[in-house]
Amino acid sequence: MKAVFIILLSIFYFIAFSQEKEKPVASKVSSVTLFLNGAEVTHTAQVALGKGRSNLIFSGIASTIDEKSIRASAGADVKIIAITYEMDYLEDKTVSVKIKNIQDSLKKQSKKIAEINAEINAWEEEKKLLTKNNSIAGQTNGVSAAELIKMADLFRTRLREINTQMLKLEEARMVVSESFSKTTKQLDEQNAKENQASFHIMISVNAEAPVNANIEFKYLIEDAGWDPYYDIRALDVSTPISFDYKAKIYNNCGLDWNDVKLTLSTADPSLSAQKPKLDPWNLNYKSTDDFEGQLNKQGYLRSESLNEDKKGKMSIKQEASSVEVSELTVDFEIKAKYTIPSNNKIYIVDIQTIEIPASYTYFSVPKIEKEAFLIASITGWEALNLIEGPANIYFAGTYVGQSYIDTRFANDTLDISMGRDKKVAITRTKKQDFADKKFFGTNKKESFLYEISIRNNNKVSIEIEIQDQLPVSQESDIKVEAIETSGIKADEQSGILKYNYKIAPSESKIIKIAYSIQYPKSKNIKIRKSRQTQKSMRFL
Repeated sequence: MKAVFIILLSIFYFIAFSQEKEKPVASKVSSVTLFLNGAEVTHTAQVALGKGRSNLIFSGIASTIDEKSIRASAGADVKIIAITYEMDYLEDKTVSVKIKNIQDSLKKQSKKIAEINAEINAWEEEKKLLTKNNSIAGQTNGVSAAELIKMADLFRTRLREINTQMLKLEEARMVVSESFSKTTKQLDEQNAKENQASFHIMISVNAEAPVNANIEFKYLIEDAGWDPYYDIRALDVSTPISFDYKAKIYNNCGLDWNDVKLTLSTADPSLSAQKPKLDPWNLNYKSTDDFEGQLNKQGYLRSESLNEDKKGKMSIKQEASSVEVSELTVDFEIKAKYTIPSNNKIYIVDIQTIEIPASYTYFSVPKIEKEAFLIASITGWEALNLIEGPANIYFAGTYVGQSYIDTRFANDTLDISMGRDKKVAITRTKKQDFADKKFFGTNKKESFLYEISIRNNNKVSIEIEIQDQLPVSQESDIKVEAIETSGIKADEQSGILKYNYKIAPSESKIIKIAYSIQYPKSKNIKIRKSRQTQKSMRFL
């Protein structure tokens, strides 16, 4: 009886399995949510389902998929039973137009090399024939000296022509061979990108009755993402700032995104489902090297190499840099639809453009750089949902350079460096008539006087902060005396002097800084500060 039951059960499963229908379904990528590192791709499809169970086969899947992340929905009338992700061994590969063009170019170059080789061989055979017959004088009786000289001249002239032609052909063959080598490498790289292993997703569904189902499935991928950057514009110091928030998008997942809805997110898709907990919130002072290297971040420069994983998929490895984002996830929904091919290129997407009021001040440290830097200060910047990143600065319709938006240490006000303003003229000169050296017993005393001149050549008044400094003694036998500081007291720890002025158009200000340094004449101290710079060496 038990054996009969097992046989009947086996027959039942066989009948049930045989009734399952495998159905290839075409889907389209309808939307993509891009993270700073990675993306979530959403496919949609309409499928006419019969009653019972069906296995829906979806091809055209990104090659860098995280198979554990696949999710699907099919509406209230359809039940999803299982989702599997498999390699597609039977898919016919179509050669892309780009690969076909490269292959055609290789054929032409190969034919050209063959033609050159044939020409070289022809010249070589003629050269052999001439060389073989150059002993005619020794084999033929009765040849006069004049005829022999004439024949030798003929041989020499013809051999020179042959050698010249062969040299030209060798050079031409070398050029074509180099081009052939480069084209072959290009074909290899393109094949590595395009001819990756194909995969499909099979979604098993069950319908209680025939229905037109809207299938949606999504999954996470690698080798895609976005980086923020900004174009910041101001006409003059009396106008608001125009903030163009943009993104640089890359897609190397092996699947083109055609006319899709994009969402740019600061979320981290790698986070687990474990409930969160608060860590200690520690406050620290800003380090002096926080800004160092920021302009070399990402975003834009990635070290890449081709890698093959255990499934045979080729991917482009990218070394991503870290970036500070708010604890609160922000999503930017892009209004226009975009087409982003999977081709290892960068595409620019406009996020939003905002005009925001700003107050402008100038800042200068003349002993380091004799130029004034325009600083734009904006409040309410938190509402812009800014992420730290590079910014192209335009002032008065001119590109002035690249700055960096650093929100990590901004409080109520965010300061943005708008570059140098040549209309604020600053000089710092040393007055030699005041500088002298005096000796008092075992001590030496040196005196210095510097004069800083600031002139506002703008048509409007400006506010400016000028910084200079006095030396600070670290030894008991080194004495520093402030003689003249134009009414400002230096900071005791750093010796920094800060001068804040409001300067009218065409107005000038003069700052005088005088001090003396006394130290033992038996010792040497480095009084004058210097900086290091790079120097190229040329050897003759």
